[in-house]
Amino acid sequence: MVFHMTGRTRVSFFDYTNPRSLGSRIRARRRHFIIQLIDAIYSENNAVRILDLGGRRSYWLDFGEDYLASRSVHVTLVNFEAKISDAIQDPRFTR
Repeated sequence: MVFHMTGRTRVSFFDYTNPRSLGSRIRARRRHFIIQLIDAIYSENNAVRILDLGGRRSYWLDFGEDYLASRSVHVTLVNFEAKISDAIQDPRFTR
């Protein structure tokens, strides 16, 4: 989604490559909450399994591969889009 604003060049509110975009800021806040949940579950179970409906591997990799490995995080991605195939290459992700 791209909007034109007076006095500014084009701003994409959901450009996740831009840390100042609205989408990136919302994602960062949500990431903080999810980290707290992962840490709490890991402290009780020594592993974390996540079912992500409509998610993408790239979202989870934003948490950092070292962090995910340190918490034994496994994510199952449930998507109906055929183009989401990068999860097959990583054993921490199933599809």
